[in-house]
Amino acid sequence: MDSFVLDSFQISDTGKVRELNEDNVGCFVSKDKAVRFYIVADGMGGHLAGEVASQMAVEIFGEAAGEFEYSDEEALRSFLSEIVDVINRKIRKKSSESEKCRNMGTTAVIYAATESFGLFCNVGDSRGYIISDEGIKQITKDHSLVQSMIDDGYIFGDEAQKHHFSHVITRALGFLKTDKEDEKTCDLFKVQPMTGEMVILCSDGLTNMIEDEDICKTVLAASSLEDAGKELVRIANENGGHDNITVSLIRYRGGEKI
Repeated sequence: MDSFVLDSFQISDTGKVRELNEDNVGCFVSKDKAVRFYIVADGMGGHLAGEVASQMAVEIFGEAAGEFEYSDEEALRSFLSEIVDVINRKIRKKSSESEKCRNMGTTAVIYAATESFGLFCNVGDSRGYIISDEGIKQITKDHSLVQSMIDDGYIFGDEAQKHHFSHVITRALGFLKTDKEDEKTCDLFKVQPMTGEMVILCSDGLTNMIEDEDICKTVLAASSLEDAGKELVRIANENGGHDNITVSLIRYRGGEKI
């Protein structure tokens, strides 16, 4: 397992405008220590409800991750898809039972690292990237109205961030009717990062405040993951801090490939 060595740092900040931090972040290890899991969740809803939804997502995921035992890639894919469905159903149930939590939901972006590959899993517009000396690459694909408009050719990528519908998401945990056979909950993306490359998970409070290229430059210039995370939050707040800001940074070290 010498080649499977990860450094990580997580940080979450309320920002300059919001009164509450409705983001949550977590990192967990499978029961057999063969998989390391990272999650960022960005809650939405009425007063306190977004915080409840994102906290539920992280806690439910963490409990399941701690009981998971790795056998192969297909088992890991099934686990991620199934636990996301479980989280969605439990948030929906809580929302229907509590007036305070009515219409709450949360995005989620997850990274599962094994010794030989990694899997991104996302619902909503919280993102997963890989950063290397060659630049930054977004791996996940936003479930948003703007992304749908890009896919359909109505707008182009450089228009997306400032579009007046940029806050509208098309998929979130707590809103999906997973009892429908054709209802897809999450998307999965397989990657094989090399030593020295970094994975970043983040809520849109970061990506709406900092361009991807500047995220990359900031991370590569930092002397540690902690410094990188704190600097990203500082810049996002300096640029307005219009939303909660959450970042999870993971770096591979040792061996040629995970």
